[in-house]
Amino acid sequence: MLDPDAPSHRNPIFRHWIHWGVTNIAGAELIHGLKTGSGETFVDYEGPSPPKGSGKHRYDVILLEQSAPTDEIPKLTKRMNFEFDNFVEKWNLNEVARTTFVSQQS
Repeated sequence: MLDPDAPSHRNPIFRHWIHWGVTNIAGAELIHGLKTGSGETFVDYEGPSPPKGSGKHRYDVILLEQSAPTDEIPKLTKRMNFEFDNFVEKWNLNEVARTTFVSQQS
């Protein structure tokens, strides 16, 4: 899950802020619904948290297909400036689905 509008839509200098990353989810898990603990988390979940006054933020939840399971993707601690395109290319991933929602703090 990525926020391309960090810290604000007008000035996204921290694009893409990564809010969540999970690898190695079995296809059957997607068909029957994820269970807690499915896959391997490489970025812990951080819910939407647009800074007050920063306007609307888009949040992209993206499903990527892996050709095979891997244990090589390291845990990330830095959330800002996640290089999504480089990540997809490096790990030979294919986008399967994407949904976007918008959040804003008043």
